Amino acid sequence: MTSIVIIAEGETEDALLPALREFLKEHYKLSPRILARRMDGTVFERGKLVRVIENLLREFGGHVFVLTDQYGGTPAKNFSSPEEARRKLREFVGDHPNVHVHVAAHDFEAWLIPLWDEIARSIGSTKPAPPGAPEKLNNQNPPSKRIQELFRSAKKRYVKTRDAQKFLGRYGLKKSVDACPELRALVEAIAAVCTAR
Repeated sequence: MTSIVIIAEGETEDALLPALREFLKEHYKLSPRILARRMDGTVFERGKLVRVIENLLREFGGHVFVLTDQYGGTPAKNFSSPEEARRKLREFVGDHPNVHVHVAAHDFEAWLIPLWDEIARSIGSTKPAPPGAPEKLNNQNPPSKRIQELFRSAKKRYVKTRDAQKFLGRYGLKKSVDACPELRALVEAIAAVCTAR
């Protein structure tokens, strides 16, 4: 069985991992061992990130996936695109074949936007979904703010670790993977390392 560790900034993996495991099992017939390692802040601290990766490769073997978003965890680390953030992380971690870098466009909540109608119905909101591709939504009003606005329109408060996990668990990743190229790239990369011989 392939071992995978996903390094993320904090709350993201809590919400994503159960749905990711289920999606891989359902759509790829894969059940890799996927662990999470929180950085509790930005992954853009080169020395700390490299140490964590080296320790994980030594301890677990397998593959390490560094997952962040385009905003990098702090306002000082915002990037203009996922590609720019990926390039910077690649500079940090090098070209190790077992280290993979993935970046959510804008922020993690872009991956919830395809579930907008389902979430809105569930929380009692009639607020329409924002137009356009989820990973192309405007920096001035990023997906996380739009999801918060959706919840506020129903007089509720969005809590990432509770609500994202609940709705991804309830509705699955299929619509999000289909609509979000960055999420699809992450899922396909995990599937590829699990099926490589």
